[in-house]
Amino acid sequence: MQRQATFATRKARTHDGETAEARLERWDRELRAEVADGLAGVARDVPALSHEQPEAPEWSREVVLNTALADVQSTKAGWTAPDLTRAISDALPDHLGDLDGARLTQLLDGLTAESVKLATPLKHRPARGRWRRTTAAHSSATLRDELELRRRRG
Repeated sequence: MQRQATFATRKARTHDGETAEARLERWDRELRAEVADGLAGVARDVPALSHEQPEAPEWSREVVLNTALADVQSTKAGWTAPDLTRAISDALPDHLGDLDGARLTQLLDGLTAESVKLATPLKHRPARGRWRRTTAAHSSATLRDELELRRRRG
């Protein structure tokens, strides 16, 4: 019954709709209107945006160091300071304010040194001409527990 009511009240289809040529012309007009400003608009807008500095988000040293240590220890049993620096860089927010290259390097080096002190080495061994810090592979929960114990003792 519902179907009969629908068919009885619905407007019939027509076959005199838009031709393929008309449809292509309509699409062409819509596309040209959408990109009319094109790269010229981008060129005008970018210089104005370059003066705006987004606000640097708040971040915690402890969270960054714990995240980086967990990351480097979960991926490698033996890792180097540069491995840890990369993990710290990944754990930091994307925007750190107006730090230039030298200040960013100082920040990363300082955080790496601080983080190496937090790690509990099992042994040192030479690897490809440099010393590697080897730690046991831990889960994040185990690492947090060990770091907490170390802070309490230290």
